[in-house]
Amino acid sequence: MEYETLNQSSFDTLCSKLFANVEMTEEMRVNFRETIFAIQSELKRRLSQLWTEHADFEVAFDYSYCLCLAGAIYSERIFCRKYVLIVSDVLSSFHGSSDWAYHTSHEDVSTPENDRGEFVVTGAKCVMTESMNAKWRMRLSEDA
Repeated sequence: MEYETLNQSSFDTLCSKLFANVEMTEEMRVNFRETIFAIQSELKRRLSQLWTEHADFEVAFDYSYCLCLAGAIYSERIFCRKYVLIVSDVLSSFHGSSDWAYHTSHEDVSTPENDRGEFVVTGAKCVMTESMNAKWRMRLSEDA
């Protein structure tokens, strides 16, 4: 897994690209929705094997016609390399895996808001914002 830290402006530019809607026919939209729901279900299943949904994490149930899904983490214990690897593994198991991405907001209320930040897993890369303090950036690359 490769890790990269971006300033907020560069990170926002990346996210704008990832969250851009993809042009598709209605038939393609049906298949796309099925894939989105399958990825969401698999992420919930895999993450729930180690952590508690709603207490530690959330996989967003909504979607748009883009190649980036989203979620949040709520506890310190889930903030580790294993989380990043599970997300990467799930995304890589779906058709067109190199195009899929997953955006995570760090929403642990025990962490000061200006230290929370966000990150995106895409392919074998984890891209995070500078706003996450060094402790959190380091934890994403370490085993729990």
